[in-house]
Amino acid sequence: MRIATKLRVMSLLPIALALLVALVTMEAFRRVRASARRSRMANQAVIGVFELNILTYDFLQYRSERARRQWQQRHGSLLSDLAELDYPRPESRERLAELHEGLAELHEGLGELAVIFEELAAHPGEDDLAHEYRTMLAGQLLAKSHALVSLAAQLGAQGEARAAHLQNQAAILIVALVFALAVAVAAASLHIGHTVIRGMARLRQGAETLGTGDLEHRLKVETGDELGELADAFNRMARNLQAITASRDELDREVAEHQRTLRRLEASEERFRSLVANIPGAVYRCACDEQWTMQFISDAIEELSGYPASDFLHNRVRSYSSIIHPEDRPLVAEAVQEGVTTREPYAVEYRIVMADGHERWVYEKGRAVFDQEGGLQWLDGAIFDVNERKEAEQNLRDALAELERSNRELEQFAYVASHDLQEPLRKIRVFGERLETKCADALPAKGRDYLQRMVNAAERMSELIDDLLALSRVTTRGEPFVPVDLERLTAEVLADLEARIEQADARVEVNSLPTIEADPTQMRQLIQNLLSNALKFTRQGVPPVVKVSAELDHDAPAGEVCRLTVQDNGIGFDKRHLDRMFDVFQRLHPRGEYDGTGIGLALCRKIALRHGGRITATSRPGEGSTFIVTLPVRHTGERRKDARSDHDSDGR
Repeated sequence: MRIATKLRVMSLLPIALALLVALVTMEAFRRVRASARRSRMANQAVIGVFELNILTYDFLQYRSERARRQWQQRHGSLLSDLAELDYPRPESRERLAELHEGLAELHEGLGELAVIFEELAAHPGEDDLAHEYRTMLAGQLLAKSHALVSLAAQLGAQGEARAAHLQNQAAILIVALVFALAVAVAAASLHIGHTVIRGMARLRQGAETLGTGDLEHRLKVETGDELGELADAFNRMARNLQAITASRDELDREVAEHQRTLRRLEASEERFRSLVANIPGAVYRCACDEQWTMQFISDAIEELSGYPASDFLHNRVRSYSSIIHPEDRPLVAEAVQEGVTTREPYAVEYRIVMADGHERWVYEKGRAVFDQEGGLQWLDGAIFDVNERKEAEQNLRDALAELERSNRELEQFAYVASHDLQEPLRKIRVFGERLETKCADALPAKGRDYLQRMVNAAERMSELIDDLLALSRVTTRGEPFVPVDLERLTAEVLADLEARIEQADARVEVNSLPTIEADPTQMRQLIQNLLSNALKFTRQGVPPVVKVSAELDHDAPAGEVCRLTVQDNGIGFDKRHLDRMFDVFQRLHPRGEYDGTGIGLALCRKIALRHGGRITATSRPGEGSTFIVTLPVRHTGERRKDARSDHDSDGR
């Protein structure tokens, strides 16, 4: 049974008691009227006063509106009954007057108390003074009611002994019924109170457990009343709180992760600022517009331009475009536009006009940044100071030009000097030969020895001058680069060296050789010198074997190159002498062992350098040598131009 239903049943018990009391009273009145017909009116008055007293008690005890209406009705009927009584004796009339007066006072007091009860029902709660007054008034009413009962009893005591006895029995029965009903109400109240208190205790215990953090705690109340519904509501609240707590924990984790992310971002920003501050240049982010509007630019721009970085941000004071040299602005715009179009990094060197009016060379490198849809967002890049490098490059160009002029003068001088020395040497050789032919018999043995030494020295001097002339002519009298068939050229050189090859009993193997762009004459000199050295520096008793081969490298950084290799089985050399063996006049062996001037390999290196290549060698003493010449297969326009200028400088 629901608690509300139990409470409604309890509220109906006083009404049932009042009905029962009324029935018992009516039965008592019936018996009294039957036993005391002659004192009917007096008995009715006595009974009426007694009933009024009971109704007064009932009203005071239960504050029932029905009891109040019965009391008023009974009061009215009692007054009607008393109006019909007429006692001849003065003392009886005085008691009757007192009874009328007491009923009027009782009616007035009961009305006042009814008003108090109505106000108390409308506004629960009263102060101590009001409670004390209400208690006093109720006591007075009860006292007055009892007094009236006594007075009415005195009026009917003489002839109504039997009626009084019946009334006493009825009163005892009513009290017994009231007591029994009170006991039932108390028992029901205790049962309801026990049920409610026990349920509330379990709810309080559950709330305390929930308060300790145990969100999985649930109440198990399987009653069908309000406590069961409250327990279900408590369990739903616990589940919701558990879900909310889980969401809060997740939120706390997200907040903690967000805070860690913020700290990482702050650390990253600090590292970025430190990195930007240590970059030897100005880092920027700008819009791709005509003014290069800066969204960010590091403080290093002030060192470059003399203007603070804040001047360029969003063109507050000046745009970056305004400090670019007017002649270089189209160059910068073209480089950036090409980088945007190709989506590749761009690089450009240009001049800026500093705050003091001076010009400074800078090098800028950057790239365009696009969004996911392919829209251009901004430009990121860095600007570096290259003014010193530019000045150094200019100084280097000037020095190279001066060195080139000096080298040309030296080469021209060497050519002229060598050419002028040929005539005296020819005369020395001619007159030496004449002395040897015509006057040899007239000379003593020592004189003939001196004469032979003089002729040999003149011949060596002539060879040296010829080699010096060939060395100087590499740059002064070089031919333009044309396609040269190395295989055919090598065959021609071997034809020239046919006598030496037969004399040395040598074998020369030539593999397939490519065609390259080169100076034909110098290529002949290079191959002839390498083959001559292979035939010259041979081991005694070992027939020379010379192998000529070549391979093409298509993946070389400088473009396609040809590696020409001349390998022999001669005496070889120690790799420690590799660096100096290509210098002029450097000999690894005494002149008495092998003839030569020490210029042949220097001439080969100079030819290789003129063609944009290089020469090196590998060897071990007694195991032969391998000379490797690396030459471009084709030359760029600049290299062809240099070759033509070398050719034209000779005046041909």
